[in-house]
Amino acid sequence: MFAAGRLDQREPLARLGPGQLFGELALAHEGARRRATVTAVTPLHTLTLRATTVLARLATHPEALAALHSADVQAEASRLLTGSSVFARLDGARLQTVRQRLTPLEIGPGEPVVRQGDAPDYCYIVQRGQVEVVAEGADGPRVLATLGPGALFGETALLTGAPRNSTVRAVHGALVLRMDGADLLELMRNDQPVADSLWRLTAERARPAQAADRKSTRLNSSH
Repeated sequence: MFAAGRLDQREPLARLGPGQLFGELALAHEGARRRATVTAVTPLHTLTLRATTVLARLATHPEALAALHSADVQAEASRLLTGSSVFARLDGARLQTVRQRLTPLEIGPGEPVVRQGDAPDYCYIVQRGQVEVVAEGADGPRVLATLGPGALFGETALLTGAPRNSTVRAVHGALVLRMDGADLLELMRNDQPVADSLWRLTAERARPAQAADRKSTRLNSSH
């Protein structure tokens, strides 16, 4: 199974064997298009079910529909990981391991995911919606960035061991994926490219905040 994109640039999302179902996730949303290509790597014999048959069964079995939606969320998480600058270099097996360690969380509008000053415990990936990064200072709150699907946040405090330096809250509601800090640090120890990507991301995000702090200091000293 390959993610969408140019064939020579696609990364496998999964390898499926006898008894495994595929093609059902597009049925979870009316009018949805296929979001992955499934390619046979050996001679293949498949059994086919019409969409109308599947949907009729799901209509009378809400628990199966709920399971289908859950599988859709997990598949979407896999696609986010393959498109992430931090996790994209992981092979299919390690991507699957990372995905299994992610916990989806629904965040309401304006609700904080992390708060400035809290001790670090988890990092997060935005799956749906947007979150904004807000720093509380002497001059009041300042929005540093707005992050959308695929963006990682909360990793800086885990890497430095310092308290959270900002609050991150949902803009209009969001679905985020939570990873335990111990799992992230273990991944960094076992995969140097992931560690290098995380340190680069941390350095890049520190620059705008440092520039804003210097500007604020200059303004305050001029009064």
